[in-house]
Amino acid sequence: LASAGLSNDTTVFNAKTDAYIGDSAVIIVNNETKNEYVDSEKVWSGVSVTADSDVDITSAVVTGGASGIVAVNGGVGVNVIDTSTKAYIGASAQVTANGTANDGGVKVAATDNTKISGGSGGAAIAVVGTGGAVNVNDITKSTLAYIGQNADVLNAGNTDIIAKSNEQLYNVTVQAVGGAVGLAGAVAVHNFDVLTKAYADSGVDILDADGVAGAITGGKV
Repeated sequence: LASAGLSNDTTVFNAKTDAYIGDSAVIIVNNETKNEYVDSEKVWSGVSVTADSDVDITSAVVTGGASGIVAVNGGVGVNVIDTSTKAYIGASAQVTANGTANDGGVKVAATDNTKISGGSGGAAIAVVGTGGAVNVNDITKSTLAYIGQNADVLNAGNTDIIAKSNEQLYNVTVQAVGGAVGLAGAVAVHNFDVLTKAYADSGVDILDADGVAGAITGGKV
């Protein structure tokens, strides 16, 4: 005469990805100009500090039920993602990339890509049918690329500091009921707390071949 069902899928994911040259480290690289290419991209020649994070989550929550008189069903999907991606040259480090202006130079780059696909739904069939579907995505991300305090970068090529963050969310939340009396509801909640930053800290001395720093880029892809 009566049926009830509840389905739940909860994913909690935490990740920390760091690439760095330590505080007070001394790095000297003698570059040689390369004309080598991989997938149409020139092979990097120089000093590269790169941190990459890729998160791809697919989830689905489905529930259903049928009864002669009363059917109650619900589905809940929750994704909690917390990632930290950091690339940096430490405080008071000394990095020298010798060579020519055509060499790769110095690159500090952090990239964080997050993709979530899924949803929740269900059906309830009875004389009195009720159902609910809830989908929650809570995303916290920090993507930093920087040169630390009082570091020195002497570079024959270019100095690039790059931070990129990309978020893709594909979500469907559906609930259906059938019968003489039906009550259905579907709710989707998405919370994003995203910090993306590229910078040279105080006291940093960057000298490129042309006397000017290459590029400092921070933001979404």
